[in-house]
Amino acid sequence: MNIDVLFEILLRLPVRSLLRFIGVHKSWYYIINSPGFRKLYNLRRNNNKDEEVYLCFFNYGRTLLSIDLLDNGKSLMWYNFQHNDQMKFKYASVSVSGEVKGLVCISSPCVLGLAICNPFLGQLKNLPLPLYASTHRQDLYAHHVGLGFDEDYKVVQLLLCSVHDCLHANLYSARTNSWTELDRHQDLIIQKPIKSVCKNGSFAHWEGITRKGSKKIILSFDMKNEVFRTIKISGTGDQELDNYVRPFKDFMIFAKDECSFVILVMDEYKLKVYESNGEGSEVIWNNMNNVDLYYFWKDNFGWSTYDIPFWRNGNCVVLQVRSSMVLKDRSSRELLLYDYHARKFIKHFEMSGISSSEYDIIEYEGSLISP
Repeated sequence: MNIDVLFEILLRLPVRSLLRFIGVHKSWYYIINSPGFRKLYNLRRNNNKDEEVYLCFFNYGRTLLSIDLLDNGKSLMWYNFQHNDQMKFKYASVSVSGEVKGLVCISSPCVLGLAICNPFLGQLKNLPLPLYASTHRQDLYAHHVGLGFDEDYKVVQLLLCSVHDCLHANLYSARTNSWTELDRHQDLIIQKPIKSVCKNGSFAHWEGITRKGSKKIILSFDMKNEVFRTIKISGTGDQELDNYVRPFKDFMIFAKDECSFVILVMDEYKLKVYESNGEGSEVIWNNMNNVDLYYFWKDNFGWSTYDIPFWRNGNCVVLQVRSSMVLKDRSSRELLLYDYHARKFIKHFEMSGISSSEYDIIEYEGSLISP
């Protein structure tokens, strides 16, 4: 077969097929592994929903991490952090930041080490520590990360500092393999990352509170322009929403695209859906839907699974039900499949044999991008 024709055929195949075909013939191996092929392939394969899969990250015994492909149960990667001196996650729980261009960021809330991983390629890269983090370890008591993309991947690390009583922010660029320090935020405490269903990776988002007044906020970072913005989600004027988005209340929030968000508030068997409207720091939250979950949850499952059912309309998000939101007769292992375009729940199901604290689920699209 003509090499140019073969090149074009391979460009049209999904990532998992390419990884199998590497072993078919030497010429195929050299084509698929060539920098020119991978660059062109990654440019052409942006946001192909037909190739999206689900990965499950199991955290065993605080030092072991398994990355599984849910549709066939295949284990893609397995790491023992306790016995790997290069990894800086000893004796700390491991967490995963959402997928961007086939990459995920592995970190720990308690330890400063970071790693970028491509599960399909089985590749992992340890990042150097920022200068401030490496010289002031004893002053930093927690951190959060965000992964994004602007021509190449970038990582934002948010460090809570007990000495300066502020939030330090650092930005890693894969292009330069170095960190730069961003502006400090005196008034913010970051609590957790926000799930994004926008696949271009131009923004990273976190949920947090202000030190003064304990007002709930969303902190967003623009990867291209390298700037932060803060969005208020307290004091909205909606009495029910304001009652729930308080510092110690639990609710679900995800980013629908770069600048719009959805808040899901669960109150017994009722679920209220709020969507943001507007730009900048002052947005309006509209109550778009109220869902009666009693009949949705009334029947027993009759089955439980490790597999997440696929729903190929491109507008669904898998939501994990946190233990503090679970009703007395519900399981903390339950997952909800929510169509945020049609504003309705499609399905609910249960992950078998595990508790909610032991795993993270990532909606993932494979790529040939190396960390």
